[in-house]
Amino acid sequence: MNRIHKSIAAIAVASTVALSTAGCTIISTHPAERAVHVTGGFIIPADQKVDSCVNPSKVDTAPLGHDYFVYPAGERTYKFSTDQGADGGAVTIVKDNIEMQVSGVVTFSLNGDCETLKQFHALIGTKMWNGKPAYVNGDNYEGWDAMLDVYLEQAIQSAATAAAAQVKASSTEIYNGAGRAELEKMMTELVPVYIKALSRGDFFSSIGLVVNKPAIARQDVRDALAAKTVAQMQNEAQVERNKAITTEMQSIKELINTLGTDGYIAYTQNKLTQAQIDLLAKAIEQGKVQVLPVPSGTGVTLPVGK
Repeated sequence: MNRIHKSIAAIAVASTVALSTAGCTIISTHPAERAVHVTGGFIIPADQKVDSCVNPSKVDTAPLGHDYFVYPAGERTYKFSTDQGADGGAVTIVKDNIEMQVSGVVTFSLNGDCETLKQFHALIGTKMWNGKPAYVNGDNYEGWDAMLDVYLEQAIQSAATAAAAQVKASSTEIYNGAGRAELEKMMTELVPVYIKALSRGDFFSSIGLVVNKPAIARQDVRDALAAKTVAQMQNEAQVERNKAITTEMQSIKELINTLGTDGYIAYTQNKLTQAQIDLLAKAIEQGKVQVLPVPSGTGVTLPVGK
């Protein structure tokens, strides 16, 4: 893929300068760059050796014939999505036989430990990725991008597949949001594992992940999930209504036990005798009944049993 990460593209404005003057090679790294120093011979051939590293915002010199290879430093992002300009495609998961596309962003850093960076350069950086090396060549990041397509994109897909199989959340919960945090947490744990397995080293660090709302291509599946959600909400509302009815029935029973049938009728009509009012007040004081409005929306109070 011919892409330049937005987070890296700005490096081109103040790109690494490597000059050969007065018999030496000079490098000045950008704040978002790190380099490895490779020895060699200019006049007398000599075996190349990955010798040392140059940290961000540093100047370094070496004898003529030595080389510096530059890599991005600091946090980087990898967007996997169907959006135009994304670094990689959305990944597909299947849960409860429902296929969903998951998009999001992975944040990461290239491990800045010098020994690790030297290994990365030798094993991965100098390999050809779509015909380009993974180190930065001026403002050309094509090899770097192609390398990420292998190690990050494949790791994200593998992590998503494994996470979908392991999480307890249903497809409805993942799609509607309640189970998305569980999927995201599991993927965050698995992505570094798969990256390390693919690259065979601790070359990437500080890996984080954010998952967006999944997408379902099939309209009939989306409609079915929406109907299921509505039905669940209606059932929950009915349960609450049933609880209210049960409470009201218990209230009526307690009131009849206290005032008698005639007293209850008089009470509901708000025509209690003084004796009934005294009896009710005593029952409330002793905690035998509590009061609540009945009928609903009126100022009349109705005792409720504990």
